[in-house]
Amino acid sequence: MIVPIQKNRIFEEVSKQMIAHIESGDWKAGEKIIGEIELSKEFQVSRNSIREAVKALQMAGILEAKSGLGTFVAQDAAQKLRDSRLFRMLGEDEYYDEIIETRFVIETGMVYLAAQMCTEEDIARLERNYEELVRVTEEDDREDIMRLGHEFHQMIVDIPGNRVLSVFYESIRQSLQEERAQYGTEFSKETFGNGTHRAIIEAMKCHDVMRARALMEEHIIRKKRAPGKEKV
Repeated sequence: MIVPIQKNRIFEEVSKQMIAHIESGDWKAGEKIIGEIELSKEFQVSRNSIREAVKALQMAGILEAKSGLGTFVAQDAAQKLRDSRLFRMLGEDEYYDEIIETRFVIETGMVYLAAQMCTEEDIARLERNYEELVRVTEEDDREDIMRLGHEFHQMIVDIPGNRVLSVFYESIRQSLQEERAQYGTEFSKETFGNGTHRAIIEAMKCHDVMRARALMEEHIIRKKRAPGKEKV
């Protein structure tokens, strides 16, 4: 059911309702949507607002115009909306714990495989990263601490050679960096002084898969909020 629009940025609200129709399956992939005049009547807004909403969705690849035929739902509209929703969730505070749970699933599984498969070159790269991390931590260089901390985890995820998981993990990099930036514990000398990164490297060097996974579990789970705790 289309709901009359009442907010100031009218075209955005129209876009949201159009998206809802696509996500619910009311407007199917490849289907022609009703014309501008009829949409204007249904939404009870001006034709200009409808035009702006349609244009925005066309630019996002959700709708597509076919010359002389009208406007259609793109064949891959549903996939694009899912992708867009995912990256929107990654940037929203309310999904913080779910992001940590996602990291937990990916990284504990990948470190298990990495500990089995890692080469001397892999270990050398991790050790160089750790040495640099120790140095910048002593200098309290927060930007480099954040960068190197993420690179350490990305290196581990990359070792098993699963390109899908590597690309997916890298795609949430910005969200992970923002998570670290908002939690001061990631920047303290004590955090890296406890040797967790070093211990993970040592476990991997010995191909001790169970210890590597246990260390990663402990390393990530402590980042999850305590009940009722909010970001500062």
